[in-house]
Amino acid sequence: CQPRPGELLINAARRFADEWGVPCEVYFLGNRVDDAELQGRGVTPADIAKKYQSLGSISSGYAMSADFRGDSAKAEEHRQEAIFYYMEAHKFDPTLSEPLLAVGRLSNDEAHREMAVKAALKLNPDSVPALLEQGRQLCMTGQEDEGFAALARAIDIDPSITTYQARANAYRFLDRYEAAYADYTEAIQLDPDDAENYASRAECLKDWAKETSDSRLLEQALDDYAAAIRLDENDNTYRTELGVTLVEMGRYDEGIDELTEAVKAEPESFYPLTQ
Repeated sequence: CQPRPGELLINAARRFADEWGVPCEVYFLGNRVDDAELQGRGVTPADIAKKYQSLGSISSGYAMSADFRGDSAKAEEHRQEAIFYYMEAHKFDPTLSEPLLAVGRLSNDEAHREMAVKAALKLNPDSVPALLEQGRQLCMTGQEDEGFAALARAIDIDPSITTYQARANAYRFLDRYEAAYADYTEAIQLDPDDAENYASRAECLKDWAKETSDSRLLEQALDDYAAAIRLDENDNTYRTELGVTLVEMGRYDEGIDELTEAVKAEPESFYPLTQ
């Protein structure tokens, strides 16, 4: 006899799950499979948690894409999928703080986000992602001393591009451009081959120049955009921003030349044309 549609779906799900080395019941039905069966397949609960976390990230990306298209119903559907996957990740590995933070970020309620951070820090007081999120939240709500204390602690635990960039972004949000510049520079020193580090510092320099009317800061921003272009010629955003900055400085011919090159490199993009 022919299998029913539901059986076809489950069979397909099992084949997909087998490729991941995870029982279908875990992935698609959300059931807890005992450790003996998992070990028989050569996986651990922690392995499954990481894969659920990956699925949560994918669903979150779909939600953002749907939001961008203006499809709020589809965006909410993907958000619920992501929440399910993140909660499953936490169920299989309760020591993970990142899924809790991800669920908080998916909420439009700031109180839910705060609760997620507190829960993550209760699990692991040294969780760098939780400290960064806590620092961001506190800085955005006017609690700067507490916020920068959390960000400093994250840097003490993990002095990386991610932590320095996070604190730099907080300083820039609060118009503290000199401090932001210093942290962006630390990130560049940690990885001088990362184009995005230079672009971030260039944006900071432009904001700083607007506040001080110091043209030397714009010259430095041009150097940083040029460095970003050298390191990643495929990201047309850097060339576009270089062109925009030149125009803002009154160097119209040079700016138009850069914007023209940006359009030639990516003719299907509207971004260079709108600058």
